[in-house]
Amino acid sequence: MTEMAKAGWSTMQINDGMVGVLDATAASGESLGTVATIVADAITGFGLSAKDSAKVADLMTQAANSGTIGVSDLGESYKYVAPLAQSMGLSIEDVTTALSAMSMAGIKGSQAGTSLRTVLANMAKPSKTVATAMEELGLSITNSDGSFKSLDQIVTVMRTEFTGLTEDQKAYYATALAGKEGMSGLISLLNLTQEEYDALSSSVNNCSGIAGETASVMQDNLQSKVEQLGGSLESLAIKLSEYVIPYLTGLVEKITAAVDAFTNLSPGVQKAILVIGGIVAVAGPLLIVIGKVISAVGTIMTIIPKLAGVINVVKTAYAALNTTILANPIVLIIAAIAALVAAFIYLWNTNEEFRQFWIDLWENIKEVAITAWNGIKEFLADAWLAISSAAQSI
Repeated sequence: MTEMAKAGWSTMQINDGMVGVLDATAASGESLGTVATIVADAITGFGLSAKDSAKVADLMTQAANSGTIGVSDLGESYKYVAPLAQSMGLSIEDVTTALSAMSMAGIKGSQAGTSLRTVLANMAKPSKTVATAMEELGLSITNSDGSFKSLDQIVTVMRTEFTGLTEDQKAYYATALAGKEGMSGLISLLNLTQEEYDALSSSVNNCSGIAGETASVMQDNLQSKVEQLGGSLESLAIKLSEYVIPYLTGLVEKITAAVDAFTNLSPGVQKAILVIGGIVAVAGPLLIVIGKVISAVGTIMTIIPKLAGVINVVKTAYAALNTTILANPIVLIIAAIAALVAAFIYLWNTNEEFRQFWIDLWENIKEVAITAWNGIKEFLADAWLAISSAAQSI
């Protein structure tokens, strides 16, 4: 997969990640290239490994099933929030839950990713305004040991502190924490009840195998089967390349070394090699012509034994001709010749072996003539070209 290779994945990692990519592709209806890019970027962004592609596929599929978000939307959101989430130790499951919750209010794609990134970044390193808002709300996103709490814990605390606030107060604190661009996303995240959010979180954290199940349903048609075949063929090509590329690399290196060696030879040696090459170029076509002629003659020789059967057929007519010549070489010879012609016509029309013999004989003679002529033309042309090239190089 080109997209995975561009993301820096090795051949082994691509093979490990193919199953998840194919399942997510079939489940989402997106193109294979698009899904491969999203999965690869998500795995890199959250600091996961290629073998986690199946988990990523399950998460994206479950998010699409639970909310109003698609794989492309998630990919766009991940692009903005994943690097920060990884640095804070936040899980892809919690981030996906939050993005799914935002999508239920129509906040998705880059808007959702930017909103979530902004509020997390502001609270991780708060300005005076943000610090004041967090203090007034009693918000803390770190544990006693200085590590960050999980995103699920942070959202739960924020929802608890926002409960009981007036709409104006919610808007004020949301703007203080997420800024004017991110406040809509934060409010949509907190508008879900805790029970609704917990149910969404549970579905995301317990979705193992959902991509494969959805894919099996979506793949029950010819178009999906063809796409699956294409993905499998790409995997096969990648696997085969592991064995072929080392040999091709060695061959290219040897050819390069030979070219370099020729380049470093003295001009006199180079000219001598070119002359010898011209002679070889002339000899090659000549040997081919000789081989073709010998082959054609051999074919004709295989037909000669068949003459015995034909000779037996016309033997009586020939004997009559001989007798006629001896008895009356002037008058009866015409009748004998007519008899031979009549016998030839009769045998041509009634005897398949007789007719096929003359046809094969003519075709072989014609083939030999054409082969010889073409060989002679090729020989003369190649000989002139080789001699000209050799002469010009001296």
